[in-house]
Amino acid sequence: MRVWRLRRAVIVLVFLLIAVAIAIILTVDPAPRAVKTAAPTPSATSTPKALGLLPTVDDNSPASSKTTLVFSDEFNGSTLDTSKWSTGRYAATTQGDAPFNPSLEGAYYASSQVSESNGNVYLTLAPSTATLNGKTYHYVSGLIQSENHFSLTPGTYIESRTRVNSCQGCWNSIWTQPSGKWPPEIDILEFYPPDGSPKFNFHPASGPELGLASYGEENASYLDAYHTYGLYWDGIHATPYLDGKPYATKPAETRDPMYVIFSLTVLEGYSPPTGSTLAVDWVRVWR
Repeated sequence: MRVWRLRRAVIVLVFLLIAVAIAIILTVDPAPRAVKTAAPTPSATSTPKALGLLPTVDDNSPASSKTTLVFSDEFNGSTLDTSKWSTGRYAATTQGDAPFNPSLEGAYYASSQVSESNGNVYLTLAPSTATLNGKTYHYVSGLIQSENHFSLTPGTYIESRTRVNSCQGCWNSIWTQPSGKWPPEIDILEFYPPDGSPKFNFHPASGPELGLASYGEENASYLDAYHTYGLYWDGIHATPYLDGKPYATKPAETRDPMYVIFSLTVLEGYSPPTGSTLAVDWVRVWR
């Protein structure tokens, strides 16, 4: 009798265990569902880094605090906006201006070498002979400059998406100087192909220049491709930026408002191919 009672208890326990196991299996979803999360709520204090609204710089850098767009040109038309730019060194347009450094440059400047299309402004080299101020040049090229239109002041940040060319002997530049005098001068970038790194320089009002200082990633070449070049200048120092990344800060002490110049020329003694071009996609300035 006791054996039977024991067997019956074991049987009941086994059935109970089977029932529990079945219940567990039925409550488990064999195909796990994706976890749904609520869409993030935008912060009331955050500002979207949409194209053109804010600088494309690393967070917490000095330039990232500049959020008021005070000057821009997207170059989306078919002709250059003459309310923002001139194509002559001394006037709105020119048929032939001598270069900035006659002893170093082998090209003069003419408005004919500036064009706007496909969302860019292009500065293009071409063979041409002209004698200006007693020197004969065998190339003509283009420039755009913002004198009488807009100037940088201490505490502003400028960016430009630009493609420099790799022709040997080409001198690609984005730089600034005050109206009516030189120096000072801040060189945001200068390229001397085949060297593929941009150079920063500062010419003070008196004394020697800082000297060319390369920036960008080590061993990288920035030729023949679009990159975003920037400069934050506070009146005492200047920091070059490349594709949103700040590089070594340099002395640049001047309080003078500085207008902006984009230029393409030829180093004296070189013969670059026809059609070599500096392309500028956009220019933006924040304060």
